[in-house]
Amino acid sequence: MPGMAASATLVGGGTLAAGGTLNMPRADGDSGVRSAPRKPPILVWIGGGIALVAGLWFAFGPKSEPPRGVFERAMEYEAAGRFADARGELVRVYGADRSLPGQTERLAELDYNWAKASLASGDWASALEQVDRSLAARSTPDGTARRQEVVRAASSHLGEVLQRTHPSDEPVPKGVELEFHGVLASGHVAELLLGGQPVERGADGSFRAPATPGADGNVAVAVRLVRGQEVSLAPWKVRFQPTDEVSLDVVGELTLVDEEAKDLLVIVAPDATLRIDGVPIELAPGTTQYRHRVRSTLDDLARGNRTPQPARIARGCSV
Repeated sequence: MPGMAASATLVGGGTLAAGGTLNMPRADGDSGVRSAPRKPPILVWIGGGIALVAGLWFAFGPKSEPPRGVFERAMEYEAAGRFADARGELVRVYGADRSLPGQTERLAELDYNWAKASLASGDWASALEQVDRSLAARSTPDGTARRQEVVRAASSHLGEVLQRTHPSDEPVPKGVELEFHGVLASGHVAELLLGGQPVERGADGSFRAPATPGADGNVAVAVRLVRGQEVSLAPWKVRFQPTDEVSLDVVGELTLVDEEAKDLLVIVAPDATLRIDGVPIELAPGTTQYRHRVRSTLDDLARGNRTPQPARIARGCSV
């Protein structure tokens, strides 16, 4: 009839419903309605394994470079030469998110760039402080080379700033204390050292200080910067008087004896102090004689008078 659903009964007990749906009974009494097929167990295992690997990779895998925007403000500070602000911003960013990688490398590189900028402006103390901090954070051969570069630049510049006025080229006696004059005017230098000893400087940087050159004619020169670092400069070199003249400086009486033009026998009082060519002669306790290989040119000896003569002399023997 119109408006009623039609169905048909088939041989074997099945029915054909409206719309063409076929329902067939099973021998075990099943209604014949089919559910969706189940996935094989192997596919479930594979899917679970993929999910596990993905989770482990996310938790423990290598971290990618953090987004550039996180450090945008620090980079702007550095570009503007505001290195202290840039460093403070980096410390803040890493403190807020401790999962960000590369903290040591980024701070070490910033400190080195800060050192280079300080070096360019002549602030040697700041340059050394920053390069030392960079090296402490990341001790590498490259970092050590960078520090040596800063030290060389500071030494070269301050060596040019130091004016060495006296002594200059005039020959001086060997082994005697000399007075050194000069000027070192630099706001980055807290102290000047000559021969390892601090030197007092005037308001204009001028100084006068005693020092004794070594056997090579050099006096060590160094500066201590305002932040405590010590930088060695080129030594102060003096020129000694010609060595074909031998000078004797004696405190107390002595006797000179010319022995066949080979040795000069110096006989001194037990309490005498002897210098030859300005070099102190160390005598053993109780010793009153010292032999020095020279040829005497004392007037008395040149005339053949070989009798020991007491004398007080400062010069008069040549090799």
